Amino acid sequence: MLNRRWTITELGPAQMVHRLLRFDFTGCTGFLCEGYYWLNISSGGDGLQEYAVVREIDGALIESITVSWTSHNSLLVIVADMFANGQRLEAIGDWRLQPWHLDHGVNWEGNRCALCA
Repeated sequence: MLNRRWTITELGPAQMVHRLLRFDFTGCTGFLCEGYYWLNISSGGDGLQEYAVVREIDGALIESITVSWTSHNSLLVIVADMFANGQRLEAIGDWRLQPWHLDHGVNWEGNRCALCA
């Protein structure tokens, strides 16, 4: 299903929400925020930003969110709900995040990803 690699940047909740709503990121961008990966799964060049929410502890996909359609306050509520209830949510399908999906050490701030350059 999600057969790509992501470059991960670790952020706090408020900083992540700000960046998700202010910037359009490449399809290989992901964030780690308080035990959850937010992985860009956008498939088109239309600017819509779709993110898979994946638990860090078991790699389970638990949610898919189109952040382009949410307001700042709405996304803050969604993020807070993920932190409060994410461990109780059932996985969506059998897909699991694997170590090779992650390309740690390079972030979006001025560094070009070899997968999207």
